[in-house]
Order: sequence, then C-alpha cells, then structure tokens
Amino acid sequence: MELIEDGGIVQVAPGEWRTVSSNGTAIFATTTTRCTCKAGAYSRRCYHVAAARMVA
Repeated sequence: MELIEDGGIVQVAPGEWRTVSSNGTAIFATTTTRCTCKAGAYSRRCYHVAAARMVA
C-alpha cells in the first residue's frame, strides 16, 4: 500500500508498470507476475508485484 500511496508505481503499458525500490534509487519493470528486482530475479514474491496486482 505504501508504494501505491507514495506514487512509486506508474503504469507504462497495459499490464506493465515501473516501480521504485524501497530506498528510491532503482526502478524495476513489473507485471502482475514478474519483477526485475533482486527478489524477482530469484523467482521470489516481492512487494512490487503485490502493488501491481492491487492497481491492476
């Protein structure tokens, strides 16, 4: 919820968002099933995907 409330998720195409890291220094490509963050690189769930699902 915090990512959404802070405007840290922006839709760039249908089903695709750009999300910001917790410290604000990195931007990730995110869908409702995948993310380019470190957790996503290891096929783990992350809050970026959770936020994308909330706004989808």
